[in-house]
Amino acid sequence: MEASQTSNHIFSLAEKKFNSLCRDPEIKARLEEHNMQYLMRVYPSQHRVGSSNPDPLLFWRRGVQMVALNWQTYTLPMQLNQAMFASGSDRLGYVLKPRELRRSLKEHTWETHGCSNGKVQKEIIRFSVDMITAQQLPRPRNLAVDAPLNPYIEIEMFSAEDKGKDVAYGEGGKNASARNGKSGIGSPHRRRTEVIQSHGFNPDFNEEFRLQLQTKHPELVFVRWTVWSSQDGRNYNKEGGSAPLATFTAKLSSLPQGYRQLPLFDHNGNQFLFATLFCRIKKEPFVTVEGPAPPEEKTGRLRSFPMIHMLRRTQSVESRPSPRDFSSRKASYKDEAAASSSSGKGFPKEGFLPTIIRKSEEGQSLL
Repeated sequence: MEASQTSNHIFSLAEKKFNSLCRDPEIKARLEEHNMQYLMRVYPSQHRVGSSNPDPLLFWRRGVQMVALNWQTYTLPMQLNQAMFASGSDRLGYVLKPRELRRSLKEHTWETHGCSNGKVQKEIIRFSVDMITAQQLPRPRNLAVDAPLNPYIEIEMFSAEDKGKDVAYGEGGKNASARNGKSGIGSPHRRRTEVIQSHGFNPDFNEEFRLQLQTKHPELVFVRWTVWSSQDGRNYNKEGGSAPLATFTAKLSSLPQGYRQLPLFDHNGNQFLFATLFCRIKKEPFVTVEGPAPPEEKTGRLRSFPMIHMLRRTQSVESRPSPRDFSSRKASYKDEAAASSSSGKGFPKEGFLPTIIRKSEEGQSLL
């Protein structure tokens, strides 16, 4: 559909519809290719009656430009969204997409864009966080006046990778990640400091965390700090047993290195006036994971021959032509191309939407 390939057109899909389309590898590839040049919006399912939100990383990694969220719920998806757009130079709501999501992989080269055989190669990301101290941590409203505050800090690393083992790795503190060792979307790598008993004004943690991740989307890595208060002063709280005291989420690529005072926010997304975390952040350069070498490019006449044009115009192939036949055929194709250009017709271009519709002509339309 030509209308979908204009600057003022946008596809608007529900999250369930988008996820169902991505189950088909061919359609998923066409979605990603479409979103490299044209617009798409995804909105929450109508069944989210509690105003919950989907994970925006599911859609950002497919190149979706606009992910609609319920702003009245300040949970992880909203925190990631806020961190994403707080990383812009002007912080006005526009962020440049990662390079691998802006241009077709066909235009990339393996040497300059980290692509091998048409696939984006993974990067190894390493960084460390020295959790030094905190200042004037907030007290829960339901905590008695004479009850102590027993804080500990939880650091989580989020990525746009599918769940899998050996995706993320960490050292330092207590490992609180999933027991099966898998990490990725919906399962971050998580580590915790020790519990500091009866000291919430300026507790000293002095713990170092070293984190590592292997991902195809290094610009879609986020780090979240969460402040908790142990109920008994010795053990970590059970999952869902209590609400966090404060949080701070940041995009890793936008985190400055060195000693930093990190602001803290409450469960409504409002910043505390005096509560902060004092950390030291170190980031190492990305390391490309070595993959298989790209196929050798043929030289000679076949190198510049428009093979895609031949495939589109050939109805059947009875015998394999010899290499010397290509020079005469190349000239004939140039004549055909010139004739098509003068008549206002070009080589047929296969649109995005009609292809998806044709796959389900016998059943319900996919869009």
